[in-house]
Amino acid sequence: MFIAADATNSSSTTDSAYEVMIWFGRWGDATQPIGIAEGSQDNHVINGTTFDLYYGSNSLGQKVFTWVAGDNTTTFTGDLAPLVSKLSNNSGPVGDDYLGYVAFGSEALYSFENVTFYVPVLEMDIITVNV
Repeated sequence: MFIAADATNSSSTTDSAYEVMIWFGRWGDATQPIGIAEGSQDNHVINGTTFDLYYGSNSLGQKVFTWVAGDNTTTFTGDLAPLVSKLSNNSGPVGDDYLGYVAFGSEALYSFENVTFYVPVLEMDIITVNV
């Protein structure tokens, strides 16, 4: 997710102030979120899945927040809004900011074999709330 105080910037992956990721799995030692060296800064449980928060800045100067599931999660149902809401406690986006870009995917670094990214069912509702 890319978020910014300015609606135009929030729709840009390079101009937004914040990048927010939620990782349901982390396979391999090379897959590390920004801020892992500092350790988890917060955690939150949703429907039995514990997420740890890591954050720092990337090369574009964006503040990158990554919630990482404690265990690789292949099935998940739940409301992820609390993960985004809690970021304001860590100098993250606030209620007035714009969510401008949402994507779903994977980040693969290297594999000796072909890897299949398989998502047989995906459903997402984005609900706007004026606070």
